[in-house]
Amino acid sequence: MTTPDFVLRLRAAIGHDPLWLIGASAIVLRPGDTGQQVLLGKRSDSGRWSSIDGIVEPGEAPEEAAVRECLEETELAVEVERLVMTGVLGPIRYPNGDVCSFVDHVFRCHVTWTGRHRRPGEHCSALVRRGHAAGRH
Repeated sequence: MTTPDFVLRLRAAIGHDPLWLIGASAIVLRPGDTGQQVLLGKRSDSGRWSSIDGIVEPGEAPEEAAVRECLEETELAVEVERLVMTGVLGPIRYPNGDVCSFVDHVFRCHVTWTGRHRRPGEHCSALVRRGHAAGRH
């Protein structure tokens, strides 16, 4: 995930001071042979597996950001079914010294289309069955 331009401009003005941002997370579910599966992505900043998430851009609704992030990160088009929860994450101190807190919006979603370079069921992220940990990659 790259840092949005508007955050870079804010950081140029405020340095590493605490910054509140709006986040959007997509919990993408699909039925599998052995039960419900959830889409996970491997984060570029930490290498950890997580839901698909990102920062809401100015003028963008959180549900639109969740759909955009899924398409950008996985080449999957998704549809939001419902808002699952909201919550506050942070403050988080990043290795470069930046401090952020997030008001996160978590949405339950399902896949409506896969990118032209992928077959259905083939993702750049991992699908794991509910209740099982992602494999160590």
